[in-house]
Amino acid sequence: MKYTKPSLSFSAQADLLLQRGLIADKAQLVSVLEKINYYRLTAFLYPSRDPNNGDNFLPGTSLNKTLEIYRFDETLRNMLQAGVERVEIIFRTQIAYHFSQSCGPFGYTKSKNLPHLTNSEFRLFLKNIRTETGRSSELFVKHFKTKYGDRHKYLPVWMAVDIMSFGTLSTMLRGINQPIRAQIASDLGITDKVLLSWSRSLRSLRNTCAHCARVWNRTFGDTPIIPHDALWTTPVQIENKKIFGFSSIIAYLCDHGGVHSSWKADFKNLLRQMNPNALPYLGFPSDWEQSPIWA
Repeated sequence: MKYTKPSLSFSAQADLLLQRGLIADKAQLVSVLEKINYYRLTAFLYPSRDPNNGDNFLPGTSLNKTLEIYRFDETLRNMLQAGVERVEIIFRTQIAYHFSQSCGPFGYTKSKNLPHLTNSEFRLFLKNIRTETGRSSELFVKHFKTKYGDRHKYLPVWMAVDIMSFGTLSTMLRGINQPIRAQIASDLGITDKVLLSWSRSLRSLRNTCAHCARVWNRTFGDTPIIPHDALWTTPVQIENKKIFGFSSIIAYLCDHGGVHSSWKADFKNLLRQMNPNALPYLGFPSDWEQSPIWA
């Protein structure tokens, strides 16, 4: 089917939303649409669509209430990104320690120590590290190049992990020998299969946040594995498709990663500021605080 919809002016976009039942002052609505793309804004109106007429909104749907949710999403996204950053630090520390203990400071430059990567994946991994090292402005990188650059092309792993992107770090985690990965996972109280799943899914969440994409009422495609033990199932079942599952993983890792962090308390305070009726859009059940992870 050929796409034939024309480009609409901001004024025409506002007229369309008003015709569909959005309660708003037109001048304010036009001003908002000049700053927030039509399809970005209407994503927050999706739950307010009339099920009997999908083009129209339910009675009482207003621009001001929608903007409250929009602003909450921005705060939520920033807090989730901060949480993922704390988890990244935990992962970087654990990978550097256990890998270097087993394979030495430059072991990551040898394909035999990352046996779960194909030859092309390994070459790309090293290329990415060279690129990330080359553009790093960290003082420790400059010092290493000055003092040891005549003999060493690569940084020792405990330096390299700090300048890797989360994507490169996830590739390394996937590639290393299973016994090393299992030790990292064991230190965090999970299995290596769960560790790989969480690394991949949190990377996806980080990218979502970094690109300013909506997290409120989002159903994620790259879902993390939720362990089957009581911590995750009793008395509250942690689901994995919405923010409830992702934030629960962050809260768990902040508690078990050996880093004192106020992230969980701050996140709980943010949720308590919400209208309880809005929590299901994030996947949170009414009894979410009864979960041992959030207690």
